Amino acid sequence: MSSSKFLVQSAVMLALTSSTAFMASISNRLSDSPPDNQTYPYACIEYCTTLPANRHQRKGWKHLLTFGIVTQPGRLGTYQLENIFANMDQVINLKKYALTGSYTMVKAQLVSKNDYKKNGIVGSNVTYDLTVHDSTDIT
Repeated sequence: MSSSKFLVQSAVMLALTSSTAFMASISNRLSDSPPDNQTYPYACIEYCTTLPANRHQRKGWKHLLTFGIVTQPGRLGTYQLENIFANMDQVINLKKYALTGSYTMVKAQLVSKNDYKKNGIVGSNVTYDLTVHDSTDIT
């Protein structure tokens, strides 16, 4: 498995927590896993799927990082959800993050956004493709 997964998640979390607009939109409630009994609104990393993305004789990894954004329904629930997403997307989509070691970020782009209403909450699952290459040769 790729050790770049932790580096990518750390870089994205640092970028998100450094964004005052994003953090204000979620009332500073960001976590790296789905919380139990969390106050709304919040955002979290729900899961990460890692796939090989080898190219030009170099190792590479595609990290599909899925965030959950959750708010309460009501007159502002959907608006709040879209506001949080817009702030998140401004931080992540089409940006490249500096990674330590031999890894280079190749791309960060939005893959999908799926909204839902369930059990008294309004939410969205947002997935980004964060692809990295390793400077070492494939052996």
